[in-house]
Amino acid sequence: MTKLFWFFDLDGTLADTDRDIRIAWKGAFADMGLECPDFDERFVTGPPLRVVAETFFPGRCDDAFLSELRAAFARRYDSSGYPNTMEYPGVLERVRALRRGGATTLIATNKRMAGAEGVFRKLGWGDAFDGLYAGDMYAADPSVGVLAKGRLLA
Repeated sequence: MTKLFWFFDLDGTLADTDRDIRIAWKGAFADMGLECPDFDERFVTGPPLRVVAETFFPGRCDDAFLSELRAAFARRYDSSGYPNTMEYPGVLERVRALRRGGATTLIATNKRMAGAEGVFRKLGWGDAFDGLYAGDMYAADPSVGVLAKGRLLA
């Protein structure tokens, strides 16, 4: 029998995380003294930090800027408790049914591992998934680094 593996994205697929992410981005920008008046009109949840940064601050996105922005966002998001994040109705029941049927269910996300684990715990998903994979889970390993979604899935 062939084992089935199901990979799910987190943001916008399993849960509505948009409001908490937007609040954290706005707070991070404010912490860094950055102004972004058209943020609400142009922001899209999902892309990696570099894409978000280049969207709003083209030409400023060197490694130092990205590192500072990543840290500012992490402080805001990780300490928020994700008060506005909610799983989409019915989705987790289907995931649990897949798992009960013998499938391996996994999350693969561009979200940082710290934020992904925080949302995972808040929403009580331990019985629904066999694993959680985030793009930065190997960031400390110089032979791997941060993985884009395609490499993460591979």
